[in-house]
Parts: sequence; C-alpha cells; structure tokens
Amino acid sequence: MRLLRALTCVAAAVWLAPLAARAEEAPAARLTFDPTTTFQTMEGWGVALPCWLGDKTVRDGAAYDRGPERSEYSEALNEALAADLVERGFNRFRLEVGFHVEFENDNADPNVLDMRAFRFKWQDAMVREQLLPMKRLLDARGEPTVLYMSYDLGSARSPAWLLEPEEYAEMAVATLTHLKEAFGLKPAYWSVLNEPANGRPGSPKLCAELTAATGRRIAQAGFKTRMSGPECVTPKQADAYLKAMVDTPQALDRFAQITYHLYWDPETIEHRRTIRDWARKLKVTAAQTEWMEQRDLDVARHIFLCLTEADVVAWERYAWDVKTDVKAGTFARESTAWYVRQFSRFIRPGAVRVGLTGSDAAVKGVAFLSPRKKPVIVVINADGRPRPVRIAGLPAGDCAVSYTAPEAEGKALPDASVRQGEDLALDLPARSVVTLTADPPAPGPRQRAN
Repeated sequence: MRLLRALTCVAAAVWLAPLAARAEEAPAARLTFDPTTTFQTMEGWGVALPCWLGDKTVRDGAAYDRGPERSEYSEALNEALAADLVERGFNRFRLEVGFHVEFENDNADPNVLDMRAFRFKWQDAMVREQLLPMKRLLDARGEPTVLYMSYDLGSARSPAWLLEPEEYAEMAVATLTHLKEAFGLKPAYWSVLNEPANGRPGSPKLCAELTAATGRRIAQAGFKTRMSGPECVTPKQADAYLKAMVDTPQALDRFAQITYHLYWDPETIEHRRTIRDWARKLKVTAAQTEWMEQRDLDVARHIFLCLTEADVVAWERYAWDVKTDVKAGTFARESTAWYVRQFSRFIRPGAVRVGLTGSDAAVKGVAFLSPRKKPVIVVINADGRPRPVRIAGLPAGDCAVSYTAPEAEGKALPDASVRQGEDLALDLPARSVVTLTADPPAPGPRQRAN
C-alpha cells in the first residue's frame, strides 16, 4: 500500500509515474514525527446499535409486548454486518434505553427494586443479533468491546417520576442488573440523557443531579460502570453542563468521560478545545459520540479535528454507512465508510497519539504509536491535486500504506521502507486520506460491495 517517490518495485514505479509527475508541480508539505510528545490513549471507534423494533412512541407495556421480538435482518446478514464493522475497526457500541423499560413505576420506593416491572425486549434483541456477534469477533482478536448506555428512545415522553434522580437511578440499576444476568455484559459507561434539551428533557442542573444519583447507586449495587456525559448535541453546549457538574455534590464522583455530538456547528475549533481543557481539568477522557452528517473527506477532516483539538479517545459515526438489501440479505459499504476506515482500522485501542508537526492549508496529519510502539500516521490531502509530502523522524523499517480517494477505496500500495535518518517521501493522491502503519492489523473478514 504505497505512494512512494523512490520505489524498488519497477511495476509500482511505472504505475505511479503519472501521479508523481503531477505531484512534482505542487508545493511539497513537510511533517515531522515526534514520538516523545504524547497525548491521549485511544479507547476505540464506535457506532450505535438500533434499539427499537417497533413504534418508539408506544406508551404502554401491553402494546410493547405485542411488538416483534427481532429485527428484520436475517441471522446471516447480522453476522456479515458484524464481521464488516469489526474489520473496519469498530469496538465501541452504544445501546439505548428509554422509558419503555419501566412504563409504570415498579413501586413507590426508589430504594426497593422490583425487577418484574422492567421490560428489555428491544435491548435484548439488539444485544443478541448485533452486539454479541461483534463481541465474539473482538474477543477472538484479543480486543476490548466497549459498551455504553445512553438514555433516549422517545425520552421526551418520559413520565415526570422517572426523571427524578433516585427513580432514574433505580432504573439504571435494573438495566445493568439485567444485562449482567442475561448476557454477562458490563457496560463501561452510562450517559443519563442523550442530547439533553434538544427536543428532549435535560437542563444542565437535571443532568448533573441524575449523574450524581445514578453514579452513587450503581456503585452501591456493585457495578464498575462509570458515568459519562453530557452527550450534548453540539460541542458549544458542553461548558454549561460541565459547570453544573462541578456545582452539584457527587456528580463528579463516578464521572469518567466527557461526551459530545457534532451537530449544529461542527466547524468551530474553540469548543473542541474547551472540551479538551475540561477533560484535563477533571482528569477524565473525552469522546465524540454521535454524528451522521457530511460525507467522505469532510468526515475525515472532522475526525482529525476531534483527535487533535479535543483529544478524544473515541470517535463515533452513529450510522453504519452501509446500504442494506433486506430481501437479498446483502449490504454494501458507502464511500464514507472507507474514509473512516483509514483511521478506525489502523488506530487501535491502546494506541497513543504522539506529535506530528508541520502542515499547510490542505495537508494535515495525525500520528500514533500502536500498542506495540510502532508508528501509525494518517495524512489528509484536501487539495484537488496530488501533493508530495516528506515525513521526517520515522524509525527505520517497513510501513504498509493504503489510501482512500474518490476513485479508490482502501487501496493497498507497495510497502515503503524507511532508512535510518532519512525522510519518507510520498505522493498523496488528490482529495485523499493516506494511512501509513508499521503495525498492520491482522486480516479480518470483509464484505465487498455487492
């Protein structure tokens, strides 16, 4: 996988000659790899699990119980989708709950839990059909499966009593109890409200109070699940919610991760930096946990910004970026999936972001050390023409190279060899995302476009 200026492979040199000639006409960019400057450690790459099988506005248990017990996808299609997501590098999954898990209060005492009142049919179906197949594949690779819970699913219809902190916390304990007993699952995080105040309940004060009560109660119940949030719809809202957390007793006691979505105003850098500064102040991590807008190179650019400006340890696309044919039992990746894959497949959990200095308006890069201390670099060329780049500071050795561009999806090129003390010279295709890695992931199952 490679775009080299000096190639030992004659066939590859002939193939790249027209590209190299065009690239020579453009100004060269220079990047310097600095493994001594370290930042965040990656936790993973995520998507949401669809969590309802019928009408999410259903208001009573009887109607809920009459609904379907599985999705419209066949077992074979679910298995193929699981294999595809894992091959792309996803290991972090969001499972939603809503007021449907407790249509009526189990009893008048939030400290006395009656599990008979709770319903988890929708969640169980998603766990069985989608989460567990992915978890089995990740287990086989020796990689962690990170599950986090998010309260939504028609949350605007939540009864007032369920949004009282102690009653809400009881519901969270019931949910975690069920997931552990039914599937042996131990979610890493719980986010009390998805996109608070975005057509849903949730002021900064309410989110902080729910976080405090839920964190305390799940810890008392013996769960190691930590709290995350505010899961706000846009980065600019995070500051107000985090200030409320600081002002609310016990809200930060079990708090471990700041989460945000990228809607409304994704272009601003300032609010990402505010999130980064809060994470450093509170000694927690940050994660971008939902975005389904824009496509292709624009999505890659926002991954880069979240990694380098907010220091996120996880980035989630929400949608799966595939088109499915339920009747045929097939699916095909959309083009955006390939651009995201240039990051997610190669920057694995445990990778540490390190310094990569130098860029221009069009050529920008981000660098990591893999868990085995090998360099992994992703470079974006937003220019409409090929661009040469020289990368200094890389250790001697071989790197695998691949890229995605408008006419190429995850294309592998010949390996590049880095000599001690020499720069690595590459020609970046126009409007491309190029990945270099000295620690290629193991081959995995892959569903080609149909």
